Amino acid sequence: MGISIYWIKENLGTAAKHEIDNIRKKEKDVEFLSVCDLIDGEGNEPLQLKEKVKEIAELHKKGRRVVVVCELGVSRSNAVALAYLVRAGMKFDKASNLIKKKVGIARIDPALIELIREEILEKSAEKDLEKVSC
Repeated sequence: MGISIYWIKENLGTAAKHEIDNIRKKEKDVEFLSVCDLIDGEGNEPLQLKEKVKEIAELHKKGRRVVVVCELGVSRSNAVALAYLVRAGMKFDKASNLIKKKVGIARIDPALIELIREEILEKSAEKDLEKVSC
C-alpha cells in the first residue's frame, strides 16, 4: 500500500493526519504542519491562515520539505497549500488548478477559498500596489 502524500510541488505536499506515522517511516527530511486547528468552513481568523503560510515559508527557507496535514487531507490542508502558493506569487487560478491536478481528493471548502481570496490574494495585490506607487 502506498503512502498518501500528494506532492503539489517538490517541497510542498498534503496528507491526512492518520498517514503521519507511515510517512515518517518512508520519507526523510519532511516536516509536518498540522492545520487541524482550522475550521473546515466559516469562522477562521485571518491571522491563523497567515501564520500557517508563514510557517511553510520559514521551513522552506531552511530547505525543508513540508507536508500540510488535516484530518482527511481533503480541504484544510489543501487550502493552506493554496494560500501559500498564492502568497509566494503564483496566480490564484494557476495554484488552484495545480492543486486540483496533483491532489485528486482535494475539495476545499468555499469559506476557506473566500478567506484566501480576501486575506491572501487581496493583501498581496495591495502590497504590490504599494511597491509600484513608491
